[in-house]
Amino acid sequence: MSPAAASLVDRLPAFAVLLIALLVGAAARSPAQERNSTSRLTIVAEGVRNSRGVVGVLLFRSARGWPEDVGAAFRSEAARAHPGITTMTFEDLPPGTYAIVLLHDENENKKLDKNFFGVPREGWGMSNNPKAHGAAPAFSRARFVFRSDTRLRIHLNY
Repeated sequence: MSPAAASLVDRLPAFAVLLIALLVGAAARSPAQERNSTSRLTIVAEGVRNSRGVVGVLLFRSARGWPEDVGAAFRSEAARAHPGITTMTFEDLPPGTYAIVLLHDENENKKLDKNFFGVPREGWGMSNNPKAHGAAPAFSRARFVFRSDTRLRIHLNY
């Protein structure tokens, strides 16, 4: 056997051990563990004025249906309202661009109640906390890029 071939044969067992170690290490982490370690989005609704009703969240991936079409939302979540702060979490969320709209639905009719002039009577908020100027802020003003575990604070407007 040539010296080059002998050197290769001598290194093969070490290479095989390294390859097996890498494969075993990768298999030890399940896909669920990898998703859970990097894909939790926690929403903190601030300024909830009372404990009536629920605080609902709609998570959109595009402007389609933004901000009120529940059927167009990528995901939704709701929690009993708590005065001051109410928290909700989306688990196993894939990375991407999203926008969030929040509603403190005090009477639990699943819509933002408005007065005669169209001014909201219930609390609402959006990711990035954009201000409204006569109409709901556009998706582009509320969108954000989600890459890994994130905690967003959204202030409710009344």
